[in-house]
Amino acid sequence: MFSAFFTGSQQDWKLMVVAPLLCALFRWIFIRVYGPKEDFASHKEKWLACFRYGFWWGMDYNAYVFLLSWICVSLPGAFFPAYGAVGDTVRAAAVTVYAVVLYLAFAGKMIFYYHF
Repeated sequence: MFSAFFTGSQQDWKLMVVAPLLCALFRWIFIRVYGPKEDFASHKEKWLACFRYGFWWGMDYNAYVFLLSWICVSLPGAFFPAYGAVGDTVRAAAVTVYAVVLYLAFAGKMIFYYHF
């Protein structure tokens, strides 16, 4: 039972990093599209701060991806082996839906700023 829970928790940790990386990537795309055209070498600190901010800002909301996956998939999967067997599929589907929501929010922001 503990090994199933530990394995599920490891999968949750791996998936938890996906959403903040997407937030950082979307933030970088936004700055590249609407920011001044600057090269990386002359503004290295700004670009690194962009990724750091996008990653950690995403952790505020994206931590729930880990928490919900842990509570709704890993914990029951430790007690019910049949549910644990499909746990990876449930996790992947949930993170995919969340990534689509992030993308739609990003696309909405891009459309909004395009008009101004």
